[in-house]
Amino acid sequence: MDRKEAFPKDARASLPSQPSGAHRPSHRMLKRPQFPIARRRTLLIQSDIIAILVSVFVALWLTAYTAHQQLSAQLTPAHISWFLLFPFAWFILAHVSDYYSFRVAGHLISSLIRLLWITLAMLVISLIMLASFLYGSLSSWFTIYYICSSSALTGLLRIVRILLMSWSGYRRRTLIVGTGSAAQIIWHAIKEEAARDYEVVGYVTSIHDHAPHEAYPAVLGTGADLPSIAQSYNIAELIVAYVNEVPEDIFQGLMECYGQGLEIVPMPALYEEITGRIPIELVGEHLWALVLPFGKHALISLFYPALKRLIDFIFSLIGLLLFVPALPFVALAIKLDSPGPVFFLQDRVGRGGRIFKIIKFRSMIDDAENLTGPCWATAYDERVTRIGRIMRKTRIDEVPQLINVLFGQMSLVGPRPERPEFDHILANNIPFYRTRLVVKPGLTGWAQVRYRYGNSLQDALRKLQYDLYYVRHQSPLFDLIIAVKTIGTIIRFQGT
Repeated sequence: MDRKEAFPKDARASLPSQPSGAHRPSHRMLKRPQFPIARRRTLLIQSDIIAILVSVFVALWLTAYTAHQQLSAQLTPAHISWFLLFPFAWFILAHVSDYYSFRVAGHLISSLIRLLWITLAMLVISLIMLASFLYGSLSSWFTIYYICSSSALTGLLRIVRILLMSWSGYRRRTLIVGTGSAAQIIWHAIKEEAARDYEVVGYVTSIHDHAPHEAYPAVLGTGADLPSIAQSYNIAELIVAYVNEVPEDIFQGLMECYGQGLEIVPMPALYEEITGRIPIELVGEHLWALVLPFGKHALISLFYPALKRLIDFIFSLIGLLLFVPALPFVALAIKLDSPGPVFFLQDRVGRGGRIFKIIKFRSMIDDAENLTGPCWATAYDERVTRIGRIMRKTRIDEVPQLINVLFGQMSLVGPRPERPEFDHILANNIPFYRTRLVVKPGLTGWAQVRYRYGNSLQDALRKLQYDLYYVRHQSPLFDLIIAVKTIGTIIRFQGT
């Protein structure tokens, strides 16, 4: 059969004119702005940073006013550090709490809960700074004024954004070009992560494709119809969900739409933007570049490895020295709870596939795998001791790995090292699994702070998506966000 007959004319004629439940846009909706999703996040961050700077200035002014002083030109430069420290602290805490996640940003209650957490954290940071190296530079009233003004301003900005999202034209109207597996993946990602920012009007397929499955009731037409569909539905963005070659009619339609000013986004790029993961299911001979580090030739990448190693050495040494006084008490608790050694050594796969011995406090019964052999631990594993369960929740059992970090076998931040037995299985079942070995394994990682405990191939696949995202986007700032997020996990007793 001719490829052009795979999607016959009669089938195209029978397709619905609009998606089920969708409404053709009104003329009033056509005039509303539809910012790209990346720009929306940027605007969120920029507006919050401006609000923080305004809050610092307001707090300074109120502090001076209550002290019957004038906010002179000399006062603000004398406290310029506040204009640097507070926006930076806000930026880190907001990312740590997922305040700029589209799933959170679209819901009022979730946003206000995260804002409360950030406000309390900022309050603690402010009091620590006032009580230590900045003691005496400002009164404690400054902190009160700042907390009140910053929470009010940033909260108001988030409320306004959510009200705008209820204004349907603010959602970015888009078409998914393609109806294969990539189209399904991006549709589910938008539905789960950015449903209030995106309005998927429907799908467009090629005349060379097979007739769409019943799961696609919103197929609006083919590549030749793409420009007219985009104009008719006020489409602002086309998501290209073809991972191999783009069919000729789709390519021509995309080029015509591009000439009309529509934004064209590859599905993998959008997937990364809204999920913080790599769509590993689609990585193959045509999309292998998705697993390569991003921005390899940037200036920061030239110094990043040396800077990271220096940070690893300094903080692992400090961490070990600080933990030494607690070591006898932890060792005694482990020995009294169950017979066996205090420390546990196990083979793990490091950078480049090199095997090294990882060091941990023993959290399971001695010789736990004598009968079962190597197996994944489960969330409520009966082999875990009572003290071991507490150590895992607080991640105290991981502290001895600072020795591995000190000797350069591991890093503070990176993909968690896997056991050789499981590494072999996962590499044989998951494409590009061993790509995570291009960087040193870490004490904590992006997958550890973004995904629950995993003990299956499906869990390993999802964690690999996060690991490869880290490999692709690693930077000092990203490492700092992961490190602070890990501290929050420990404080909330959410370790595994």
